[in-house]
Amino acid sequence: MFRGREGMDKYVEKILKKSGYKVAHIPHWCCGGGSGYMGRTDVIDAIATKRMGDFDTADIEWATTYCPSCWWILSRFSRKCKIDPKAKDIFELLL
Repeated sequence: MFRGREGMDKYVEKILKKSGYKVAHIPHWCCGGGSGYMGRTDVIDAIATKRMGDFDTADIEWATTYCPSCWWILSRFSRKCKIDPKAKDIFELLL
């Protein structure tokens, strides 16, 4: 899942591929955490829980993102929803 300024997704994808990873594109519309988990947490929880279904596939070994808000949601809700693959920080993948 990629977010950020225009073209950043291709830059990050290139780095991941050079590091030996095959990149799978997950349809993206909203992680639910764009507000930094403030305000309507009931809405954020509902969006994030629904969004985890997009990741829940055995075809992917790791799920990651470089967006801090998306990472927080992915990390927290992947455990809560028990999705397969496991969320892994992008920097851990690149070590």
